[in-house]
Amino acid sequence: TSSDLLERLKLTQSRRQSVHIVRLFSNGEYYIKFDLGEEWMLTNSSHVEQELKKVKKVEDLAMAGDSSCIVIYSDTFVHSTSVDEELVGQIRDFYSTQRQRKQNRQREIEEYHDRERAEREAAELE
Repeated sequence: TSSDLLERLKLTQSRRQSVHIVRLFSNGEYYIKFDLGEEWMLTNSSHVEQELKKVKKVEDLAMAGDSSCIVIYSDTFVHSTSVDEELVGQIRDFYSTQRQRKQNRQREIEEYHDRERAEREAAELE
């Protein structure tokens, strides 16, 4: 409820902690991320609650009034079946592009280290 959120914000401020994110959803539901952790207040969202109990760190959550949702992780996402397929496709493309960029960068770094090692070994043989 909004009074729970207000109390959490007051407590956080009294401890001189920072609030990083506050997400407000329908029916008084919310998400708050602060210096010492995070807190979810969800009702009638068992699918979302199950997802949030996973060990993986949730980066963000978007939830519509009909309780359809998208849970964002650093390297993937999970969505309700009622989320628009075009949106799901765009998010999937984004993650795919990011994975490809990361793999390309890792390969470039490995190739650099291989060249450096080969040059060092060649110099040692001279």
